[in-house]
Amino acid sequence: MPARLDDLATELRVPPSDLEILPDRVLDAIRERIAFDDLTGVLRRASGLIAAEREIKRSRRAGSTRVVAAFLDVDGLKATNDMYGHPAGDELLRQLAALLRARLRGQDLIFRYGGDEFVCLFVDADLEGAQRLTHELNHEFRSRHRHSLSIGLAQLRMDDTARTLLARADAALYAQRKSPATRRQHLPPLDRQPRPQGETLPNQRDEPSPSPARGQPSRAAIGPILRAAHEHLALELLFTSAGDEIGKPREAVPVVLADGTVCGGLYCRNRRRLARRDRQFLAVLARVVGETVDELKVADAQRGEHVRTIIDAGLIGLALQPIVDLDASRVVGLEALARFPSETGAGPELLLAEADVAGLAMELELMVCETAIQRLRDLPSNAYLAMNASPSLVQSPAFAAVLERLPLSRLVVELTEHSRIDDYGRIRLALEPARLQGMRLAIDDVGAGFAGFGHMLGLEPDIIKLDISLIRHIDAHAARRSLVASMVAFGRQTSADVVAEGIETKQELDTLRALGVRYGQGFLLGRPSAVSSVVHEN
Repeated sequence: MPARLDDLATELRVPPSDLEILPDRVLDAIRERIAFDDLTGVLRRASGLIAAEREIKRSRRAGSTRVVAAFLDVDGLKATNDMYGHPAGDELLRQLAALLRARLRGQDLIFRYGGDEFVCLFVDADLEGAQRLTHELNHEFRSRHRHSLSIGLAQLRMDDTARTLLARADAALYAQRKSPATRRQHLPPLDRQPRPQGETLPNQRDEPSPSPARGQPSRAAIGPILRAAHEHLALELLFTSAGDEIGKPREAVPVVLADGTVCGGLYCRNRRRLARRDRQFLAVLARVVGETVDELKVADAQRGEHVRTIIDAGLIGLALQPIVDLDASRVVGLEALARFPSETGAGPELLLAEADVAGLAMELELMVCETAIQRLRDLPSNAYLAMNASPSLVQSPAFAAVLERLPLSRLVVELTEHSRIDDYGRIRLALEPARLQGMRLAIDDVGAGFAGFGHMLGLEPDIIKLDISLIRHIDAHAARRSLVASMVAFGRQTSADVVAEGIETKQELDTLRALGVRYGQGFLLGRPSAVSSVVHEN
């Protein structure tokens, strides 16, 4: 066994043999340890940026800018650490993360950016709604913990990446910090140097800096240089991307990448003309920004190589989770869940996000589907196989070719509800031949993503799968019970079966039965497991 597996086993406190057979508990532990922040339980920065980039790409493809980024940090946290010790500060961060998880919707994204800074990505939202929600969050946090939050918001632009969107949200947070009204409400932060308005260079905090070339500043030095430009030279510098017509601002200095393309420019918004010294200064900064963008492109390419290795080597495993008839207490179907080798350092969602950024998402999805259908012959004859597919995949000729080889009466295609659909007619047309031959269509995670009733009305599914966010503690939430009851009624009138996902307690199960939900899945009914285990049990 490679030493790196031994090291990973030691870190996760599991026997090395567990990593060789990749059981679910190890995969879950790996996913949580690598993807999630140990202190707060939300996504780490790297994982969050990948997920944010994926969501932004989806929005751009749909021609939508209904995504709002929020940068949040806790005011006076350093003073709390100094006075009461770091455990008190850590508890504040845990409480903020818990508040964000409780108040945000299923499709929204939360991750810890670093230190006391958190990022929220509000999906399918406008700036006004985000302002209202963050104001309520600030009020609730301040009333509970006597600490206010500084919050900066930015609405998505069509040429944004995750980093440029977050940079504008960070700049908005800094602008709030500078406002007199904000300074009257709380003590100024003790752990930050002020940043000049307009600083939008990405990724300048909490990263080791490579040794700079002779005569050029390192990436870590960009912040101090911009502050010096603002404080001593009175230069208010802004970065604009190529999509913002960089030639339009006068005296803009282009940011040129290693391959000679121009990705944007630096310009001074408070000077119509620049002295030679000032323009030379901007030229130096432009070179540093170009190097930063080149580094990001290399990182994206490395992610692509990582995904390509998995695809070429066929490093895809499979687990099956039973779908149960709640009245008869018998398994009627099994959902195929992708599993990837632990050495990759990513769970299925993160790896799919990496594949999306690298342009390999459809190829990876197709390979997961191919792996799933190879198991169909091993399943009980009275059980169907459910496999997940994105809207783009189900419209592809390659997916249609896969379906032609299958006994379609035993297949359910689960269309994720997190994905935008621009043209329901095209999807209905693509799936119509297979549905006429008995294949059923399910909408996955209803209640967690974009579409809501839109997908159900537009696609007329055979199965509606209710997201875990609607099922969790449903026995104690009247509003969730009412919503699920309405879904059951809708299903009856449209001849669609309703499946409740994420059932974990007997109280939830009893409540769902009383509401008329016929089918369900979740840890209470059966955990994901290897194909051989499922076949043996049934």
